[in-house]
Amino acid sequence: MLPGTMGLLQSTEVLKLVLGIGSEMVGQLLLYDALEVDFRKIHVPKEKTCQLCGVNPTIKAWSDAGEVPVIEEVGSDERKNNSDQVSAHWLSDALRIGKQIRLVDVREPHEWDICRLKGAEHHPVSKIQTDKFSKDLETIIVFYCHRGVRSERTLRIFQELGYENCRSLIGGIDAWAEAIESEMPRY
Repeated sequence: MLPGTMGLLQSTEVLKLVLGIGSEMVGQLLLYDALEVDFRKIHVPKEKTCQLCGVNPTIKAWSDAGEVPVIEEVGSDERKNNSDQVSAHWLSDALRIGKQIRLVDVREPHEWDICRLKGAEHHPVSKIQTDKFSKDLETIIVFYCHRGVRSERTLRIFQELGYENCRSLIGGIDAWAEAIESEMPRY
């Protein structure tokens, strides 16, 4: 019974991360007392000297971490083009220099109410209408969500419809809050 309980909890966390729903256990340790059927959560602070999430991170992009193996999707007949994903730092720089960017938040209304990027339009992925978007190559459409999963899905839909001017924000608004706007509310 214990392995089943722990496996169920772990698979639930994976689903929440992949689907971008619920509140993940990131930065927390879940303790389970099987004899008392009791759960406790303990916050685990970030390691200050960590190269990825510490006070002065040296790894700000995948490329900074060294060689990372690429695993393609089963059935994919072409490699994914990583140029269709942008980092929070790239987006911040592009907005600062006045690059033509159309920010599109694809999160649900309750998430939009918590926080959003300045100048963003709200088009929840569940109700998005592709015909409301121009295929004009002068303006780059940057989709974002909480952690980048739904925006990546939205990007793929738009690309299948022939949009070449779309990008997805890697790590979503959470990555933006982490890297650019630390005072932004996070959830």
